[in-house]
Amino acid sequence: MLKNNNKYTLRKFANIHFPGRKNLLIFSTPRSGSTLLMEMIAEQPGILPVREPLNLRRDYIKDTLRMSRWDEIYSEKNYEKVVQYLQSFSYNLKVDSRFKREKPFSHTWHLFTNRLAYKLLHGMEHRVNDLCKDLQGRAVILLRHPIPVSLSREELPRYEAFLNSEVTSQFTSDQLKLAKDIWINGTVFEKSVVSWCFQNKLLLKNSDKHLIVTYEELVMNREPVIQKIADYFNLPDIPKMISRSLTPSGSTGKSTDANKELLKNVHRGEATFSELVTKWKQKTDGDMLTSAQTILDTFQINIYTSNEIMPETQYLISPVSSGNDVAFNESMPLID
Repeated sequence: MLKNNNKYTLRKFANIHFPGRKNLLIFSTPRSGSTLLMEMIAEQPGILPVREPLNLRRDYIKDTLRMSRWDEIYSEKNYEKVVQYLQSFSYNLKVDSRFKREKPFSHTWHLFTNRLAYKLLHGMEHRVNDLCKDLQGRAVILLRHPIPVSLSREELPRYEAFLNSEVTSQFTSDQLKLAKDIWINGTVFEKSVVSWCFQNKLLLKNSDKHLIVTYEELVMNREPVIQKIADYFNLPDIPKMISRSLTPSGSTGKSTDANKELLKNVHRGEATFSELVTKWKQKTDGDMLTSAQTILDTFQINIYTSNEIMPETQYLISPVSSGNDVAFNESMPLID
């Protein structure tokens, strides 16, 4: 542990940040492609990544925020504290030396930076508009179908926080009743889908003010989606982003052995990238699809239906197809 602390302390001073340009905020659910999206953005000139700064499973974040429970992040009285903490990443001296920084001379490291790129997976979904204003940035909301996300989740640290924090006021009594019933009697899969709905229902409430990107379209229609992201955030090197999209993300270490083997088969030409997007279909049955759809309907989320791979057309950046009839591009990026 001490060795890692020393390493990150050195990395902390291997960068000089001059706040100046609009920051970037990535809101997403774990296991939705956010690591690769962050890496594509972090390679761009002047970008300083801030990876999962609200993840209370890390002791140093608890220490810095002086919060130990997830419901505290959603407390109105703590909003300014969270903002000040996030703003502190503009000034190296204020950042805890244990916070992971970019390795010098790696593909995401820059000696001089002027924009922060926050990857926010663990809170503040209900204050996206306010955070964009207070952090002087723009937000992208990255979504992925709830079933593959739920099948790959191992922990649901914020489920009870959604049920017991101030943010419950933003859900209906029917939604909260279903969530409580499933928490007591539901399967792990059902709990995961509910957790997905809690988080993304909040994000979608103000989605008209921000850029929505879906994992599925990023995989299937890479170039126009990356072009849109680059234009939205004013990122100059689009070819580098496209090139990076063909490299496995740093989160593939969390993949199952079967998924890792599938990635190898894709590289050997024995499988296609389309299988990376559709493979979740092999792990579901009719009861699971019905249950997931019931939860989505109760939460009034219409971006996905349980039995379709693609999101609804109105949520696509460049609609070329929808449903299961999509024509897969065989040079799709590796996002697991």
